[in-house]
Amino acid sequence: MQEHAPSYSKFILLSSSPF
Repeated sequence: MQEHAPSYSKFILLSSSPF
């Protein structure tokens, strides 16, 4: 499940972005 960790992690980072 560690492989999926970076997947959703990147999505959260993008969502957190002010852009």
